[in-house]
Amino acid sequence: MGGTRVHCGDLSPLQNFNAESERTMRVLKLILRAMLVMAGASAGMAGAAVDNPNEMANEYITIGDMAKGFSEYNLPQINSLSGKKITLYFGDGEGGFAVEHDFVSDRVLQWKVIAGPEKGASGYSEYIATNPKDGYYYVEFITGSNQAKMVALVLDTRRSIATAVLGHFPKEKDDQLSMYQRSSKKLPLAASRVQILNASIGVPMSKNTARHDLDSKDLVGKRKLYQYSANDAYEHIYHDNNNFSWHCVSGNEKGLADTDYSRIIKFEDNFYMIVWVEKVMHVVSAITLNFDTMRSSGAMASFSEWDYGEVVNVSSGAIIKNLPGVTSKDLELPGKK
Repeated sequence: MGGTRVHCGDLSPLQNFNAESERTMRVLKLILRAMLVMAGASAGMAGAAVDNPNEMANEYITIGDMAKGFSEYNLPQINSLSGKKITLYFGDGEGGFAVEHDFVSDRVLQWKVIAGPEKGASGYSEYIATNPKDGYYYVEFITGSNQAKMVALVLDTRRSIATAVLGHFPKEKDDQLSMYQRSSKKLPLAASRVQILNASIGVPMSKNTARHDLDSKDLVGKRKLYQYSANDAYEHIYHDNNNFSWHCVSGNEKGLADTDYSRIIKFEDNFYMIVWVEKVMHVVSAITLNFDTMRSSGAMASFSEWDYGEVVNVSSGAIIKNLPGVTSKDLELPGKK
């Protein structure tokens, strides 16, 4: 080596460097380990990302698209009303009116107001008709100016009485407020609205005329599954303040859910009709519920497209399944009084 000497000098800086390196390596190892854990967790949670609520609007469908999945399990159209004339009388006072329904075929009827403020008004409509229970007919059609009114009738032939549901749909100019604004103005959240009326068949109403219960609470706390087709099914939960919750568990709207205004009409034990109004899609529905046969039957109506144009109806019926419900005891507060 030619007598060359290597002077190591002070070793403390090298020792400090080594100490820092060890600490750095320990930190890097911890970070790497954490990254591997997170990567594994991410792999295990594939497909479980939180949905963007703005994307939910893309999953709603028009009533025209609903028709593909809501009528498969409905009861068959009947022809036994063809050739009949049925006059319904509403109210027993000054505001009373009467409407004649002439079933000119198994698909078309003529309606005519024969008494009341709109006397003389008339028109022809295609109708949906089923026989949801012995002694009852369900009839539904669209009428009114600009095809903007739904009429659903349940005819109780044994007692010669009926219940009518009139569904009204908004014009675009009348539907400019957000739900937040409607709430601030104490308006219903839904722009569509319904009237539910008792009626008498064939003779004017009187104080002694029997009437269906237009606001039954029998289904409060009940939970049902309605299967409309091989692919489409919805869960319903009935609340005690004229609201119900629907949840699509299978089909075109799978994953969508909401709580909307509803009314339960009772015709007799185990036979009802649910009327509801949807605030997002302006749907008005009137569906009979026969819990003896576990079948529903009726129709729903709304705008045919994403506009405020033509109102169309869709036949709707389902096979019903009971689900565990909620009792008043379940809702008792857990804290001590």
